[in-house]
Amino acid sequence: MFITYSELFSEVRDSGFETVAGHNGLCRVITGCQIAEIEDEKMLPMCRQLIFTAGVGLTSDDDLLSFVRYACDHDASGVVMESGKFIDDISSDVKAFSDEKDFPVLVMPYRIPVGNVTHSIESMIEDRKQKLNIASGILKKITIGDVYDFFSGQIAYYGYDSNGEYFPIVIEKDEGEADQISVFEAMIRSGFDIGLWDHIGARFVFIIEECPDPVVRLEQLKNMLGQEDGATYSIGTGPVIWSISDIRGCVLEAAEALDMIRQCHKKDEVRLFENTGVYRLFFEYGHPKELQDISDRVLSRIVDYDSENGTELEGLIEDYLDNRCNLAVVSRERNIPRNTVRYQIDRAAEVLGVDLKNVNDLFTLRLAFKIRKYLNRIR
Repeated sequence: MFITYSELFSEVRDSGFETVAGHNGLCRVITGCQIAEIEDEKMLPMCRQLIFTAGVGLTSDDDLLSFVRYACDHDASGVVMESGKFIDDISSDVKAFSDEKDFPVLVMPYRIPVGNVTHSIESMIEDRKQKLNIASGILKKITIGDVYDFFSGQIAYYGYDSNGEYFPIVIEKDEGEADQISVFEAMIRSGFDIGLWDHIGARFVFIIEECPDPVVRLEQLKNMLGQEDGATYSIGTGPVIWSISDIRGCVLEAAEALDMIRQCHKKDEVRLFENTGVYRLFFEYGHPKELQDISDRVLSRIVDYDSENGTELEGLIEDYLDNRCNLAVVSRERNIPRNTVRYQIDRAAEVLGVDLKNVNDLFTLRLAFKIRKYLNRIR
């Protein structure tokens, strides 16, 4: 799995570690570590690895810059340089490059046994792996069955406070399957803690703490996910979880919000379950042909009338309903005199056989238009 730089610094705080450049890259995750010297840099896998070097084989500042550039280009998490024997100082060119690329460069005293440090890091990564696996297993069991009491005493260890407020999110790459570590890294870079989580098929489920402006935060997360691999992602969210017994239902509703994005053939979108409105009922009903029949029974007469007479009463009455039956707004938006709009609206109501002052008729009309809008989205 991985650890974060903040966890690393907590572990090695007495080892003389110091970040000398690339501070903005300290949100990267570390999935492992390698010891490399100048002559063997190209022989090692570096992706998300923290690279340690004593500078053996170093002949100039250009060699050090080349080493750092290679590590950065191959997606290393950062470079730790052992200062005091082969490396005395970090050149301004190395610092400038690292700051430009947000690529962390750290130093540690040569006297510190690097093997002890790398062993600690690997142990921390293994501990995190076990913790995340257990957290995933707990959430999986909670969402499958009624085992709330059994886990109520355990989930606090995985970041869930029974007195706090949380909500679920479900993340899915729009095309293909997301890389697990990339998702974790985007979560961390976006400021979300990783506690209870699960990986179900191509989807990732997280229980996250309630926050101000959740849509803004989730849009940032979605964009951060896209920066990782250049792809697009969509996110569905569920309602607030008030107790552990709510988790299962709230996760399912978050998944439904994401399902609605897929049904509407949308991509690169965040959808809150609470904002799905009446479309949620259509989605759960799941019979497009019957929904089409309901809409047609209400609207077919005005569709036929427009077709036969070259008019646009259907669009006009839909605008009128969308604007809360405000003639002035419709008149202004369509640049048509208000009296003309009133006449056309009355004519549309006559064709439809409805009374626009009757709340039941208005509801039926609005429902028919919403059904049609929903069906157009899922086709």
